[in-house]
Amino acid sequence: MAAECFGNVLKIDPKNLEALNNYGWFLGQLGDYQTTLKYCEEAVKLDPNDRYALHSVGWALNKLKRYQEAIPYFKKALKIMPTRTLYLHDIGIAYQKTGKLKEAIDCYEESVKINPNYKDSWFDMGITYIELEDYHKAIDCLEKAVEIDKKNSKTYAAIGYTHLRLEDYSKAVKSYQKAVRCNPQDKISMNYVGVAYSNQNKHKLAIKWYQKALNLDPKYIDALYNQGVAYGSDGDHQKGIECFDKVIKLDPNNIEAWYNMGLFYGDLEDPKKGIECVEEALKLDSTNDEALRVLALLKLMKENLEAN
Repeated sequence: MAAECFGNVLKIDPKNLEALNNYGWFLGQLGDYQTTLKYCEEAVKLDPNDRYALHSVGWALNKLKRYQEAIPYFKKALKIMPTRTLYLHDIGIAYQKTGKLKEAIDCYEESVKINPNYKDSWFDMGITYIELEDYHKAIDCLEKAVEIDKKNSKTYAAIGYTHLRLEDYSKAVKSYQKAVRCNPQDKISMNYVGVAYSNQNKHKLAIKWYQKALNLDPKYIDALYNQGVAYGSDGDHQKGIECFDKVIKLDPNNIEAWYNMGLFYGDLEDPKKGIECVEEALKLDSTNDEALRVLALLKLMKENLEAN
């Protein structure tokens, strides 16, 4: 309704700066970033010092993944209002997306100096430190974001990921479980709770959490595959094979599912069937080291069984 009102104003007065800005912005909130760009660029032509229009152009360019083009618009808006944390944050996003990670962190740090409660900058600074593989600094930033917003599942999930990378699996479990409590539909965090339990050799707990993810999405390939591996690690190779079979029906080109299914058939003393599975994997990649290793193992097993 609001966008329609501003559109009507522009029909009467096509150079109405406020209407251009607001019409473009509202359409952007509906996902029409190209139209945002069109109207807000027109506003910038009318007033090159309109910081709202400058920021909106940069914001739309970011959304369109034209990050390098966005930066000058953000910088012009920031020059007009140097204390606007949003502008610093959005420059940081553009730098981050173009691989200029240290420059991104500088922007995020500057923004939280101005406003220590600006959670988006703390979060994105944490993500940037993850990209730099500086996991301890990442946790520091992400925990600052949690202090400001204790109900954001994405932040807890990001903390969980850093703990996984640091191989602190108990803390990873706790963080991912917090993410799930914040968002009971977060199948990805459920899967990663399972991954963290698997890394602690707590396979039954891992299977349970993979199943939670699969209850939400029965076609979630990562959870299906991981559950198959966990069943095998727990000694139930038949159920593992059933999981891999489901993965292959969804993704026939999944090499890992093929050769792991072959390996599990070997554990069930059916190397012939196992060889057939691994050969399917090698049709997809004839040089796959793990598939070749499993194939050699199964052939040796077959020879031994036939000799006896």
